[in-house]
Amino acid sequence: MAERNSQELAKARKKLIGDIMQDTLHGKHIYLLGSAEFGPTNEPIMVKSTVGVYNKFGKHGTLIDAFHALKYASKNNIVYLVKTTGEHANAYLNVNIQDGEIIENGFTLTSSESNEAFNDIQILVDLTGLTIMFPEDFNMKSLKYEYKKYPTMDKLASAINKDTKNKRSYVYAYYSVDPSVPTENAFFVCNPTMVSMYGGQCGLEYSKNLLYNCLNRTYEMLESHEIDIIIPVDAFMDDIYPDDSEGTPHLYNKTYYHSTKDYLTEDFTGKQLSFMDQLLQFCIRQLNFGLVTTGIIGYNSSYKYWSKYLGESDDIAKMYKACYEYNLSCCSNPFYAFLISVVAGDIEYNRGTIIDNGYLAYAALCANTIITSGTTNIPISDSLSLYHEFTEPVLKDLADTGIVTFRHSPLYDTPVVYDGITASPEHENLKLYCNVRMIQMCMSYINRLFQFYVGLNIVTLIKEEIVTTDLRNILEALSTKGIITEYDFNIIPYYAKGEIKIYLNLKTCYMVKSVQLCTVIDVEFEEEE
Repeated sequence: MAERNSQELAKARKKLIGDIMQDTLHGKHIYLLGSAEFGPTNEPIMVKSTVGVYNKFGKHGTLIDAFHALKYASKNNIVYLVKTTGEHANAYLNVNIQDGEIIENGFTLTSSESNEAFNDIQILVDLTGLTIMFPEDFNMKSLKYEYKKYPTMDKLASAINKDTKNKRSYVYAYYSVDPSVPTENAFFVCNPTMVSMYGGQCGLEYSKNLLYNCLNRTYEMLESHEIDIIIPVDAFMDDIYPDDSEGTPHLYNKTYYHSTKDYLTEDFTGKQLSFMDQLLQFCIRQLNFGLVTTGIIGYNSSYKYWSKYLGESDDIAKMYKACYEYNLSCCSNPFYAFLISVVAGDIEYNRGTIIDNGYLAYAALCANTIITSGTTNIPISDSLSLYHEFTEPVLKDLADTGIVTFRHSPLYDTPVVYDGITASPEHENLKLYCNVRMIQMCMSYINRLFQFYVGLNIVTLIKEEIVTTDLRNILEALSTKGIITEYDFNIIPYYAKGEIKIYLNLKTCYMVKSVQLCTVIDVEFEEEE
């Protein structure tokens, strides 16, 4: 290995170990997926304050409501908002390359945010340049891009994009032709004089099926991102359609059908759609990248839908359990349900002014609880209260099922978590949420180390035992920190594929036996002389 690489690797190793020893043992990063009035679709944006949220996303939408709920529960979270619904406005220009050859839609102008207001942006096409014209209520001057100043496609697009990045515009430009194509005579001969942007939608109104489709796009975009906790807002367990199939229907059947609710239906194959399964599949794909992302999902507010319909709290609990079991039966791979936490029971936020499911309050608690500690019997916030309480037998039954609930603690005089568990029905070691989080932290540091190996020679990495030494040092540091108590690993190189597979056995202080994980390093294969 080159001296430069060796030095950089040593520096990276030293920094990683230092980061481990200084880690505060919190996984504060929460990703909220939902709707908003403004802002870009499918772009994670970190927000710190209500003012920042309003400036970027407007004042309406499930993202805004969810952000408020998180802040009512705790002000210490690091929150990323991802607008899931909505469409950006677009304008498509044909491009005259040369000698009359026209490339249809070779130059695209796209609004920086998704909202109907951007449909009013117009593009003036003349012999001298392109002019972007904004509606009067935008309070923004028109911008003209002259061909003589930006003589090629790449220069024109770069100028437009620079203005938008500097908040002088709301339009990004993309081209699908050769970047060196001259702009002069490229547009005027093959486009209308005035072109309007179209297709923009804010996405505030949607069906559950549309939300499901939008979430598919968002999850795909977020793959391989390092995410601690992810929450699809307004995507609930009881949005799954009650099973009324012939034969012996599941307990969650027409008994729990609510005529005012919009439900998920089936996909084109006839499979019942489930937000729980969708979230779980994303978390499984994250695991394939060597990342442990935990999802949190709740139920529709019982205050809004179920209290008058079902009556007593214990009857609502029966619905929670039946719905959970039905969702689990619809999951493609329920074995990995330890990657999900299902939260039931309504919480009064902001001193009782808002009543909603407690999944956001639980997420705030998880993000602010030290990783090596469980969430069982931990107060969620002294500003929150229970809308209704379950009896002790019901609380235990729901916990045994795999559902997180809350009870009032006389000791703390505030709601606490009854049992900090995951939705796993069978994985004993990962039933406790704190175990999942400790494994999550281990994999995060391991993958940070492995990122440095990408592109390096696999033969050198194996022959000089670089991976073995570095991995052992990282695991030893994690052990010293108290994250794991036992570890073992097996390194298998696949020279022809240019990859190294690492099989890990990790055990925390709360585990009876270790859990097995696998991660892959993409490297290069070069035979040594």
